[in-house]
Amino acid sequence: LNRAQEFNSVSTHADVPPTIIGFLRKNYPMNLPKQSHWLGTVIDTAREFRVNLSRAFMPYKGEVSDYLDGKYFLSENRLFRVEKGLYIEEIQNDSIRTAIGSKRAEFVSKNYYAVSQNKIYPADHSHSENIPAVNDDSLFAQIDRLKLNSDQLFRMARDTAFKGFYNESRGICRRLLAVNPDYHDVRTLMGRTFAWEKRYSEAGEVFTELIRRAPAYSDAYFGLAQTQYWSGNFTEGLKNVSRAVELTPVNLEARFLKATMLADAGRNRDAILELDQILSRAPAMKSAKDLKQKLTLTKR
Repeated sequence: LNRAQEFNSVSTHADVPPTIIGFLRKNYPMNLPKQSHWLGTVIDTAREFRVNLSRAFMPYKGEVSDYLDGKYFLSENRLFRVEKGLYIEEIQNDSIRTAIGSKRAEFVSKNYYAVSQNKIYPADHSHSENIPAVNDDSLFAQIDRLKLNSDQLFRMARDTAFKGFYNESRGICRRLLAVNPDYHDVRTLMGRTFAWEKRYSEAGEVFTELIRRAPAYSDAYFGLAQTQYWSGNFTEGLKNVSRAVELTPVNLEARFLKATMLADAGRNRDAILELDQILSRAPAMKSAKDLKQKLTLTKR
């Protein structure tokens, strides 16, 4: 575009990335993959109203119940015709309803296969925690043969990590993340296994990626703060643990870490205030009582 223009044709969010990438590919010497896994196409720049799309929609997380196919829109079992301005009018047409329902079912089936079998291409290796180990294919096959659901696999990964088998635990985590990249507890566990091995840089990458995906997820900030504290980065650690406490005030572990970091920074008064908040919720917490007594004596 070299001047303002209005398009009345219908496009979706899925059409934005391939359009931008296509523009960059044509106009700039960028190293871009020859193949991609876009669900969309380029934005339709027709001036008149038209709908040339066939797209699935997820009104609720994990539920693909809506499907747009040209001028028809299927929501669960209700069929609508799409009019100019995106107004919809419910209609009755069993043959169209059945045809669009079949397209929706096909999309759900293909989508499940791509995710559950890790068939999205090209693979995203932008973050080190997602880089598969050499034996991941065989490991994933072994895991799949167990026929456990996601929660059962997570418990297995956690128990394996607690026994000190960190590589094996991360293998299970990678399998879970291949199916559900936003399983935040899994990513948190993976970050902690790196931190427990004192691989602080890799742990930091995992927690930073988790914060990018879930900016309001308290455990991500807590895990990053622990990693930074153990690696000696107290300034950033205090910022992140403070954010964790802000998001989840009842997380007494995070509050105690914050008090400890405040004390280490010489801010005894602030540390004691934090400890008082902890003891108001858990009067018997020995570590908090001991630290408060130590800081009180130092203050005197």
